[in-house]
Amino acid sequence: MIPVGVDTHKHEHLARSLDGLGQLVGGLEINTNLAGYLELAEWLPALGDEVVVGIESAGSYGSACAPARTRPRQSG
Repeated sequence: MIPVGVDTHKHEHLARSLDGLGQLVGGLEINTNLAGYLELAEWLPALGDEVVVGIESAGSYGSACAPARTRPRQSG
């Protein structure tokens, strides 16, 4: 599992990923617009197959961010 936390703000969101030891694996700062959400959607799969995302304030500033983190599961 690769945890990602998204800290949401009015004009930008900050995403951070940690490894099993709590060390920073990667980070991303996006603007709160379509281009930013697409950037997040492209960045998350690059982290690996088992990414788990927690979004702060998913009912307000983070609400537009939530759909960007979902991607269709591939059956196999």
